[in-house]
Amino acid sequence: MPDCDFLLIGGGVAAYNAGKRMRKLNADARIVLVSADSLPPYSLPPLSKEFLRGEQSESDIVYPPLDAMGGPTDVVLSSTVSELDAERREAVLDDGRRISFGKALLATGASPILLPVPGAELQGVFYLRSASDALAMAAAAASSHQAVVIGAGFIGLEVAASLRKLGIEVTVIEAEARIWPRFADANVAEVVRSRSAAEGVQFLTGERVVSVNGEGRVKSVSTSGGLQIDCDLVCVGIGIRPNTGLASAAGLETANGIVVDEMMRTSAPDIFAAGDVIS
Repeated sequence: MPDCDFLLIGGGVAAYNAGKRMRKLNADARIVLVSADSLPPYSLPPLSKEFLRGEQSESDIVYPPLDAMGGPTDVVLSSTVSELDAERREAVLDDGRRISFGKALLATGASPILLPVPGAELQGVFYLRSASDALAMAAAAASSHQAVVIGAGFIGLEVAASLRKLGIEVTVIEAEARIWPRFADANVAEVVRSRSAAEGVQFLTGERVVSVNGEGRVKSVSTSGGLQIDCDLVCVGIGIRPNTGLASAAGLETANGIVVDEMMRTSAPDIFAAGDVIS
């Protein structure tokens, strides 16, 4: 008999909601959720807004626990699956524990694309994907006066708005000619840009950051147009890449994400995938 009926690999919204649905469909199913995060599954949208501004705490964003919904449920935090054997239906955790399963869901999410310029490793440069990222940025914002947000997507503009509410001067730098070029037309984008500008957010479009400058800590950024913008905080939001390493090592088909069918089934019949990690 396997250790669990359903193994959920990942602690985000996809894994959590899959667990909720499984529990409704099978009250007695044995469910194990493995998450690299130190917090139980939580809501992500507040990270760039209320949580970043200190208006919500960890307890406000954490979802109701899966084990409160009945049935045997084990949530393993601060842990990752290091190996996945699709044929034997077995997972190995980073501490060496082995978990056999009936079916598994890969919901390992995605990681931020790192800024590929000199100085990107300096203190004061942040990426926002988790509650710990938001807490670190909030701590830095408490003593910051000028911020640069690189990337004018949803996350970038939400962070810019939050930093403005915290009293920080904000400049958003976007490589494309306008904001939101991939998911909004020019009219909608201009309405959003104008509203943000009215709140004090400055925009530089058609510019790329070519270096982050400072000694140990960020002091400014330089752009492709020869500008130098002083700042003591940088938030990078230039895209994400799906975390397919575990799936690839297990022999599952990937193509800019894990390939799934209309039932979210991967190339292995008892392994499914969902969320940012899928193609």
